[in-house]
Amino acid sequence: MSINMGEQTDNEKKLKGAITTNENDEDARVECNVYREFFRYCGGAWGVICVNIAMTGFITTKVGADWLVGQWSKADSIEQHAQFNYYCSM
Repeated sequence: MSINMGEQTDNEKKLKGAITTNENDEDARVECNVYREFFRYCGGAWGVICVNIAMTGFITTKVGADWLVGQWSKADSIEQHAQFNYYCSM
């Protein structure tokens, strides 16, 4: 009969989930199934399509606003003042 003094073998540490002391020994693998479940959890294909449409809309709006400010800055002083409310509302 042996008495356990609190020391564990390497195998017991691995089975208990002890912290890895050497990161080179660590081997992490993720199965394809996990990625599919994550994709479904995030909305699936419809979620990706909706996010892409929203992002395209935001980018188009940003490019349009930059173009509009560029046109306003190229205009002469009289036109800038005459169209000030129009450009500010955009």
